[in-house]
Amino acid sequence: MPITADQLRAGMHLAFENVYVRVEDVAHGTHGMLTARVRDAWGHLAPVRFHGAECLTVSA
Repeated sequence: MPITADQLRAGMHLAFENVYVRVEDVAHGTHGMLTARVRDAWGHLAPVRFHGAECLTVSA
């Protein structure tokens, strides 16, 4: 399901750079940017920056 980055919420799963990740939390910044901390299937946690209007694919 396509959404914009502004719609990201904790607990969502998304396909990002050919890897499925779980969104741990989202922090909205300035100039339409936001940072989501995501966790991959191996348990690695990483911050990822998005522009709020960027299209993302969320999996069920």
